[in-house]
Amino acid sequence: MSPDYTEFRKLEEEGWERVAGIYDSVWSSLTTLFVQPLLIAAGVGKGMKVLDVACGPGHCAVASTKMGAEATGLDFSPGMIQTAKSKHPDIRFEVGDAEQLQFKDETWDCVLINFGLMHLAHPEKALREAKRVLHTSGRIAFTVWAPPEVNTMGKIMDDAIAKHADKTARLPQSPPYFIFKDELACKDVVAGLGFKGPTVKVQLHSVRWVVAHAGFLYEAERDAGVRTAAILASQAAQVQDKIRNDVEAAAGKYSTSGGYALPVAAYIVSAAK
Repeated sequence: MSPDYTEFRKLEEEGWERVAGIYDSVWSSLTTLFVQPLLIAAGVGKGMKVLDVACGPGHCAVASTKMGAEATGLDFSPGMIQTAKSKHPDIRFEVGDAEQLQFKDETWDCVLINFGLMHLAHPEKALREAKRVLHTSGRIAFTVWAPPEVNTMGKIMDDAIAKHADKTARLPQSPPYFIFKDELACKDVVAGLGFKGPTVKVQLHSVRWVVAHAGFLYEAERDAGVRTAAILASQAAQVQDKIRNDVEAAAGKYSTSGGYALPVAAYIVSAAK
């Protein structure tokens, strides 16, 4: 029997709706660092029809449009779509389900998913749907966070939670966070869903995310995250303080003249239908 991720899906949908108004000011300075490499991996160009799935404030759709493509953004959060529309009224944005796209077969040249798959109850369904709506030889490209072993930002948060959090706190059953744990896993998952195996490309892309203060990462996860925010909210106040102290101490090692430059890594995965 397949796991029931109904409560997880509800958590994600309600969570992103809750933080839609502040997401751009918290996370976009990080996620936009991956937009141009993602579009390059996808081969986005003039005249292409591009679907930006889990578009959030619409950064991939906007960047695609600037490259001459005809872009549409889609997100399950009405609040995110409203934000995108208000900022970019000339681009089409729609509320929709990545796991059940409302488009006909073979209607898009490219599908982009920038850090959206880990927020879905069934990410493999979203990839199958992306394949369905792509033209023959159309391309998909997506980003997923690399595991803590190679992603310092993730390790800082994970280590603090692992050290202090009450593991008995009840949270919704969720799909594995790192189904794309390494290059081989990325290739296996994507090729296994029917994309052309020889075309699957995986790039580990590393950046430095400059934040204003050592506690920014903790506050970002607590106030503008969803899955980690739920973990933090399930903890007693004194436990939350211990987690924050550890995060601040670890982030403090990356002090620069402009703030704190946290090392971040993610996989950029692309493939042809």
